[in-house]
Amino acid sequence: MPVVLVVDDNPASYESLVDVLEMHGIKARWARTGEEALAQVEKERPDCILLDTVLPGMDGFEVCEKLKGRPESADVPVIFLTGRRSDEAAVVRALDLGAADFLIKPVRIPELIARLQAAIRSRALRESTGREPTPEPGPIEGREAFLSRLVQELERAARSRRPLTCVTVELVFPPGVALTAEEGATIKKELLPQVGACRRQDDVWGHTEEKCCAFILATSARPGGQALAERIRARVTRAKVVVGGREIPLNIVAGLAEASPEGPPTAAELLRRADAAVARSRATGPGTITCWTPGM
Repeated sequence: MPVVLVVDDNPASYESLVDVLEMHGIKARWARTGEEALAQVEKERPDCILLDTVLPGMDGFEVCEKLKGRPESADVPVIFLTGRRSDEAAVVRALDLGAADFLIKPVRIPELIARLQAAIRSRALRESTGREPTPEPGPIEGREAFLSRLVQELERAARSRRPLTCVTVELVFPPGVALTAEEGATIKKELLPQVGACRRQDDVWGHTEEKCCAFILATSARPGGQALAERIRARVTRAKVVVGGREIPLNIVAGLAEASPEGPPTAAELLRRADAAVARSRATGPGTITCWTPGM
């Protein structure tokens, strides 16, 4: 039976998870503080750690950093828990520290179990084969192929009663800089792997149009989709792209659209909403990230 260490100073939070986890064949252990969690992991490594961001004394980020810095615990997947839905900065920081995932309190049980099982399977595969799980080899090419995959993911999300988010990201070239078609294609080819590297293990991505990438995330738009877009924006704006001896500063615009488990839109409508949101971002200016709202 896999073991999950729940690090949370609220006894009610832990008690609400114990029975649910055991019903799904997962044993739960509890640590109230970061120091207690580190001590428990040193004695017996869990298969996964559910880590609250806010803890007395050492916070969750510091705990994660220490776990990832120790050889004996570096490979233990960490899933952060946060009670602040709009705290995208916390999600970005968690992923940058090496966290496998994040969840918003109050936790949706089907999503929690799915995330835990995925993290535990990934670790088991690493241990049995000595290699990382292989993500999709590259982006899904073309809008129709992406829509076909989006249909499948929406059906899967509906069965498991969890949200799903579509994120559209468009590369923005600096105004006043004239680029040939060949130069533009070179830049996009160079940046595409960096954009794709910002996704999590189970995020699906596609190259839908000339300057656009789209992603499918089995999570909510905020903070999940927002965090991905912010990571991509940071990666692109830091990238040093040199064409014809000159460095080209780049940015993105992004649009997010969420499908809730209750009455989700069709795949075509969800992608249209993400496109509408990215159009709003484009009108606002480089670096803008917009979440679709009714009437947009």
